Amino acid sequence: MAFGILSEQNYRLREKRFLRVKDFFAAYGGELLLKRLVGEKKAIRAVSQRQALMAGLVFLGFTKNVGAGQILIIGPNEQDYLQSLSPEEKRKKIRAVLLHKPAALILADGQKPLKELFSACLKQAAPLFVSALGALELQERLFLVLSEPLAPSAGLPGTLVEIFGLGVLLKGESGVGKSEIALGLLERGHRLIADDLVTVKRPFLALKGYSHAFLPHLLWVRPLGPLNMAGLKGAAAVSPAVSIDLAIDLRNGKPADFFSEEYFFEVLGFRLPCYPLEVKPGRELVLVIESLVLNHRLKQLGGKTRAALKDQLHRAIEGGKA
Repeated sequence: MAFGILSEQNYRLREKRFLRVKDFFAAYGGELLLKRLVGEKKAIRAVSQRQALMAGLVFLGFTKNVGAGQILIIGPNEQDYLQSLSPEEKRKKIRAVLLHKPAALILADGQKPLKELFSACLKQAAPLFVSALGALELQERLFLVLSEPLAPSAGLPGTLVEIFGLGVLLKGESGVGKSEIALGLLERGHRLIADDLVTVKRPFLALKGYSHAFLPHLLWVRPLGPLNMAGLKGAAAVSPAVSIDLAIDLRNGKPADFFSEEYFFEVLGFRLPCYPLEVKPGRELVLVIESLVLNHRLKQLGGKTRAALKDQLHRAIEGGKA
């Protein structure tokens, strides 16, 4: 198959991700040095935006990018600005911001909240926290900790394994032998991430695969059913997540051209290289897949075996003509 790009149509795109404020505080409160000043009466607010906003422009009326699910950071400059206003103007600015129902407000640099801010948050049950971190450092850390839980997510059918440190997605029709091949790979010391359904996220510029929450460490092998690989092979045989580097398209009785190059398919906007591989009786697919993965790594390092062979053959032909 020539170089091309093929959109993957059969993966299920998840709904917009969110993280409830109470779960956000429980998971990252220690890392962000947070102290809760005002909590929610009910667990109804959630964080859905990875990028926290500095509240300075918001207090000045630039509220276009503020909405439900946004975290606002209030630094010393923002509080100084509010302090310079009259009490009525101060309350007006704070009310205008809270009307957009931000997920939470965080005071940076360990500041004490203005009484008008504290009262308004208390009245509207808007979560208010204080952090000992500086405003810029807090904004950077918030982006880092929120990037993974709020990343675009999808569910992909297939089996995800780690081979020689690379994440490999085995894809193909049901019954083609993905789980049996994974079992053979585990016998040779490689690791299982997920079988049957792979949770995929794109937190940054890479694609990351996770074991499904309800199917951890299980390998579905016919006719045996689900096998707990952590119990059978030990903790070293499984892993909860891995970056996905390539895919292998297992084809039952559909041979690929010997000199065909890999194609690509898109998952969450990421172009994943995919190699077609024929499945047929008597073929040592585990060894072939190991060699394919090593060859892919060689290509990533600049090695071009196939191109070098074609160039050598071309020179030999031209030399014969002379």
